[in-house]
Amino acid sequence: MSKQSKPANPSDLLTHPAVVQAIKQNARRLSKIRLFRRVAREDIAADLRLEVAIRLQVFDPALSSIGT
Repeated sequence: MSKQSKPANPSDLLTHPAVVQAIKQNARRLSKIRLFRRVAREDIAADLRLEVAIRLQVFDPALSSIGT
């Protein structure tokens, strides 16, 4: 990530294309698992966004890239 594209607020990373795509892919994958079949994919995605938001509190972009 270049310095220009680094958000000032880590929670802004929730809208980063890599994060959005990862959430969509994982929500799709989880919705196919028997345990989650009765849960709406949107609800799964919302829970994943919440988990990412919690983990972003300790994410340091200087030590890693968002793609990892």
